[in-house]
Parts: sequence; C-alpha cells; structure tokens
Amino acid sequence: MPSQAENMILVMGVTGTGKSYFINKLKEGAAGVGHDILSHTADVNMIQTTLSGSPIAIVDTPGFDDTTRSDGEILREITKFLVAQYKLGIKLKGIIYLHRITDVRMQGSALQYFEMFRRLCGEDAFENVALVTTMWGLLKDKEVGLQREEQLIEKFWEPMMEMGSYATSFDGSRESAEGIISVLFGKEDVVLRIQKEIVDEGRVIEETTAGAYVKKEVKARLVAKTNKVRDLTEQLNKAERDRDLRRQKSLEKARDEAERELRKEKRGREGLKQDIGKEMDATIEQQKRQKWASRFQIFASVVGVSVAIIANLILPFVM
Repeated sequence: MPSQAENMILVMGVTGTGKSYFINKLKEGAAGVGHDILSHTADVNMIQTTLSGSPIAIVDTPGFDDTTRSDGEILREITKFLVAQYKLGIKLKGIIYLHRITDVRMQGSALQYFEMFRRLCGEDAFENVALVTTMWGLLKDKEVGLQREEQLIEKFWEPMMEMGSYATSFDGSRESAEGIISVLFGKEDVVLRIQKEIVDEGRVIEETTAGAYVKKEVKARLVAKTNKVRDLTEQLNKAERDRDLRRQKSLEKARDEAERELRKEKRGREGLKQDIGKEMDATIEQQKRQKWASRFQIFASVVGVSVAIIANLILPFVM
C-alpha cells in the first residue's frame, strides 16, 4: 500500500514576530525539543503531527533582522529547506506570514522581508498564504491595532489578498493557531516561485526573483559598510598620530564592529552565489542511505531542524 502524502506548513516573518511562540502553542515547549533526530542548529524548528489522519509538519523558519547573520545568509537557509521539501516530495499546503501589530508602520527589515517574501512565493502561491498579525495582547488600545491592521491591508497586503491570500489575527491561543492551520490545510498543495526557479530551472539563489532583490540590498550595504570601515580607519590613524589614546580606544572598538558587520555581509553575498539545488541533491541522497522512516525525518536530518512529535491536532470546524 502506498504511503500517505506528507504535508507541510511554513511559519515565516522577521525575527521577533512570534514564530516560535505560535509553534509552541500547538504543544507547549515543543520548539527546541529533539525527538530521535539529532539537531545541530537552532535555525528552524518543526512540529510533526497528523490532521484528519494525514501527516503534517509545521515549520518555524529563520527570520530577517538577525544580529549574527546577513539577509543573504538567512535567505540561503530558507531556500535550503524549501528546496529539500520540494525535492523530497513533501506537499506544501501554505505559509503563515506573521507581522507584529505593535509595529507603528511597515519599515526597515520588516519591509525588506515582506518584499523578499512576495518574490519568494510568487503570485501563483498567494492563495496559500495567511497574513497574520500577532502580539495584540501588548496593545493598550485595541482601536490603534485595528487602524494599523487596516493600513497594512491598504498599503501592503491588498494586492496579495486580491489574489487569494487572507488576513487574520493570532490572539495567542492554541485554538487561534489551529484555526489558521486548518484553513491552509484545506487548500491544494502549492509550489513556490523560488522552488521552480532553483529546482526546475536550475538557477542559483542570486538568479532567482527573491535572490536578485536581496542581492541588491546586500550590495548597497556592502558599499556603505566598506566606506564606514575606511572612514573609521582614517580617523583611527589620525588619533594615533595625535597620540589621543582615549579616542584611539573608542575608534578601535567602532572599527572592529564595522569590520564584523562587513564580514557578515560578505558571507551573505557569497551564500547567494551557491547552487542549493545540487547541494541538496547530494545531501538528500546521503541521508536516504540512513534508512529514515519518513520524508519528514530525512528533511529534518538534511536541514538540521529540531523536531517534536505530537498527537493528532483537533481542529475547529471551518465553514
């Protein structure tokens, strides 16, 4: 008898939007707890369960605005498990995109992530996207939140909603999380634009629509950070000539930090050049020899996720 299709839902958003909290509401303490599979990274967490008798995994993905990794590195990590999921034949049911309602406006890393996210998905996949606001409990005035939600929809989300995405809020409860999952679980599976570009068309990350956008942003930051290192070096040299020891110490610290930031962006730039498709082919083939019981186990081993296995989710009835 053929094995049941294995399904997946992704949870995405910038760092701090509540992705791990959302996952944990399905089982308190699940994220970060390994079961049978050795976890060697904290980048992604996965909960494995069944819905209506069908195997499904809900995956917490790395977010932009990370202090230790550049956007290029993070896009590489996201792409890595998207490609693994696609190549392993795990069905993608949808993506839960989280946004803090406590943010006064969409700007900075949140705006950059959203633009990358749209390009990563592609218009054909918008119907499988849930646009979800979080952290409503931190607002003193709910009316302020409702106004921000309305602005989000009008300025950013409406084009996606016109193509099938739906907007909702997460109130912090398990029932709310399950309700969002149930809507996506009822949809046909989908293939994202970046999966088609890398797996079907053989592109490297920087040649994809999302990769080209991030490459442009990384390139601009490389120029800015290179100039900053140069300027600080010139100031430090002057302080040394002037024998201003106090200023030297301050400038050395600032330059070290600027050089660290520059190295981070360079790593991200190199990551965009990599052929993730070929890399995943080799890694998946190697892991298949380990005789894992399911595609989920191969996926978890390939991308290094921490897995928790829970009993059937009892979903609310959805009209």
